[in-house]
Amino acid sequence: MAREKQLVRYQVRSIGREVADEVRAVLRAPDYGHPVHAEVATGPAPCRVCLEKFVPGQERRLLLTYDPFREVEPEQPLPGPIFIHETSCIPFAGEGLPATLANDRLTLSAYGEDREPIDETRTATAIDAAEALERLFANGATQYVHARSTPNGCFLCQFDRTEEIVPFVVELRGGGRVIRRWARA
Repeated sequence: MAREKQLVRYQVRSIGREVADEVRAVLRAPDYGHPVHAEVATGPAPCRVCLEKFVPGQERRLLLTYDPFREVEPEQPLPGPIFIHETSCIPFAGEGLPATLANDRLTLSAYGEDREPIDETRTATAIDAAEALERLFANGATQYVHARSTPNGCFLCQFDRTEEIVPFVVELRGGGRVIRRWARA
């Protein structure tokens, strides 16, 4: 069984290279000046720049304070701890849910203009997360969605609405498996 529907596309935004390079150069958190803590990774949390997970016991990372609203509304900060690679890495670029976050327990918080809270949901699987993002962006008031780690509360990345709305086909297959693909024009 297949049904076609409209889907709002969204772009993933990680922490920018300029911010990360500045942190690495001065070993201070942006906006706050708190000292950065360097360590060997003890868990597989993702770097907030490339969104790749750290290899515990092998890769070095920096722990710093970061406010994901620093560009939107710096007068009302919401800072928290994040990790980035100690050495330069390539910022994540792409659409859709990053594979490295797909099976993590996520809290997705949708925001409208002027940082207005729209909705929030928690996910446990890749299908949950993809469907939750579809639902959150189906609300025309949603401008962007913050992803946070549900167990730790840390900011992971931001999903920004793009202008393009595309036809999308959802197929339900045996065993409740959901297949999504772009509809042909």
